[in-house]
Amino acid sequence: MELLLILIYAALFMWLIRRWKYFQQDGLSLKLVWAVYGVKIAAGIFYGYFTLHFYGKIDSFSHFYASNILYGVLTEFGDVWSFLKLTLGPRGGDIPEPLQKYMTHIEGYWYSVNNYNMLRYNALLRLVSFGYYNVHVVWHTFFVLIGNIALYRFFYAYFPERSTVLKLAVFWVPSVIFWTSGLHKDGLMFSLIGLFLWRFKCLLDRPLSLKNIVIFIPVVFLLFLIRNYILLLMLPGLAALIISMKWQRYIGPVFVAIHIICWVCLFNVHLVIPRIDLMDKLQNRQKEFKELQGQTNMHLSELGDSGWTVLKNLPEAFAHTFLRPHFWECHNTRMYLLALENYVIFILMVWCFFQRPGHKPTARAVLWLCFFFSLTLFLFIGIMVPNMGAIARYKSVALTLLVVFILLRFRDNWIPGRLTRWLG
Repeated sequence: MELLLILIYAALFMWLIRRWKYFQQDGLSLKLVWAVYGVKIAAGIFYGYFTLHFYGKIDSFSHFYASNILYGVLTEFGDVWSFLKLTLGPRGGDIPEPLQKYMTHIEGYWYSVNNYNMLRYNALLRLVSFGYYNVHVVWHTFFVLIGNIALYRFFYAYFPERSTVLKLAVFWVPSVIFWTSGLHKDGLMFSLIGLFLWRFKCLLDRPLSLKNIVIFIPVVFLLFLIRNYILLLMLPGLAALIISMKWQRYIGPVFVAIHIICWVCLFNVHLVIPRIDLMDKLQNRQKEFKELQGQTNMHLSELGDSGWTVLKNLPEAFAHTFLRPHFWECHNTRMYLLALENYVIFILMVWCFFQRPGHKPTARAVLWLCFFFSLTLFLFIGIMVPNMGAIARYKSVALTLLVVFILLRFRDNWIPGRLTRWLG
């Protein structure tokens, strides 16, 4: 039954891809999009198999199984109104008394915004999945594909002559495919980032478009709801992008200055508004990550009460996110592949700064947006997370932007002709 549903839904989405023009614009071929979606489905199923057999029912499976309790409110108790409140209603404070009887075994999820949102997501997917995990994967990867296409179209608007490189960078980074196809928050965040950037660009072009506003507001809401720090880290770069479009001779200095000003203000906002203490929140979050035990944990310097400790820990954070694991730390194939990808990206990143791609000012500003957002996110993760596997997963939502920045600083003559033809 599960295999039949996978084939039916996959065929349905393949047909939808063919009929929906959104997927076949800006130099995208139908065969390429079908291939990308098929690989995502395979990667998502493999991710589930891998985590289940090597790590047990954790991560995506814990959310999947716990969501059955929410779904049972509808199927076992027939309480449609309570099901809608649990899956679509607001969450905050203590569990409302009428709903407490349904939350006996999963009350811990209620007090974790991110985890409870994944319960909602899986409970809603159960309406069409008949309770099969891999059917969830088919739906989930289609949602990820929508944002993936939006990200490609965002970059294509500024680099239409570099479509081959964009297809390679946006669709075919191995670790991004693996981590974002799994049934967890990272795939949704990756999709939302793509939709956010694409609709942000559309709003810059047509600020009074009702369609752009209607799509943009829910995307911002979902970004804030699932991982609000992603949106926070993106805002300085977006402000710098808008300003640098006016001051095109000073794109690099504008990005550096805006980020420094924003972060100095953010780390000192408690002097004006005492209840907003960023360092206290960072310390607590880092402590929570340190309490989690994993097979690839490493030493992580503790944060102090001052923002200077963040500055002091940046070299360590950079090493953790760009250079770990080292090859001599690897003990399985997955670790070796992760180390290889990290070192290839790091070497290319250093090398690309010696290139002169000759892009137009607006296009250069977009590349600096990619670099600064991915760099600040990577450093933030490196400061907070002491586990190499978790770092690799959290990085995946912005790794594509870093790869785009790197590859677009090189010229196209390094791409084999056969690969160019295959990418369309």
